[in-house]
Amino acid sequence: MGQARSKNGPDLDETVIWTAYTIAMNLNPPCWSRIAASALIALAAMACVGPARATSQQAADLEPSPREAFVTAAREALIDTPPLFRDALLFSTATDLEQWHYLRTRHDEERVIVDRHDPTLPGEAHWQLVSIDGREPTEDERRDYEEDRADHSDADERANNENWVKVIVPDSVRRLGTEGDALRFGYRMQSPDGRREKLFAGIEGDLLVVDDASPAWIREVRLWNTTTLRPALGVRIDSVDLVFRFQREDDWVVPMEVQARWKGEFLMLKDISDEMRFTLEGFRHRDTPAEPEMKAMPSP
Repeated sequence: MGQARSKNGPDLDETVIWTAYTIAMNLNPPCWSRIAASALIALAAMACVGPARATSQQAADLEPSPREAFVTAAREALIDTPPLFRDALLFSTATDLEQWHYLRTRHDEERVIVDRHDPTLPGEAHWQLVSIDGREPTEDERRDYEEDRADHSDADERANNENWVKVIVPDSVRRLGTEGDALRFGYRMQSPDGRREKLFAGIEGDLLVVDDASPAWIREVRLWNTTTLRPALGVRIDSVDLVFRFQREDDWVVPMEVQARWKGEFLMLKDISDEMRFTLEGFRHRDTPAEPEMKAMPSP
């Protein structure tokens, strides 16, 4: 299952910041299982990870700051959504993962891969392979990882900051119920740019908003299909189940786990059903000095 996808590549880059159509149209050579996973997970990610929060210096130099202008436009676009939902979404999407140090572990049926994100390193080097199945990577594995990392480092292929606002159908947002200290809201999805409308229309989701502090924040996002999906030519997805879980780090919301399961076929011949899980830990903002008691990042 899923043998065609890259063995070592930083797939969460795709799951977090790539638009579905870009993934489906630009992977070369096409890895059908990865296209299926990335295209589907990216739909949810655009509602979970958004633009960078401006630094104090940027805020002083720009009037209004890009973040302020974005929030103003987003509030207008989401005017028909419940205020708690809207505020939680705006706050939770203020985190720019490109500005954070963290470790990422990918679990699937084949192996466990750990890599490290270092925002202080230039370009594609900000991702470093740490281990595979608990051991040092071989030279071939490092080379494969670096080649895959280079293929997916083009900033022009990342989702536009406004896409995550446009992907939610505002008047579809509804309160589903209470779960402990949180409220669950459901919503439908739509294409952010008018392309691949059938793909987006075939997906619904919900999210869990925690209102234990101001502002409210999103703890969990779930996504599933309501009809058969065809994210790329020859690829059919019969069922998909995606879960994003987050945690609050002071004034930021960062991802802690991503789970994906899907069943489907390529050209009605190859089974591309698969599942994978990512866990993320050790978050530290690039502007925060490392403390002696903090766990050191493993060396590559």
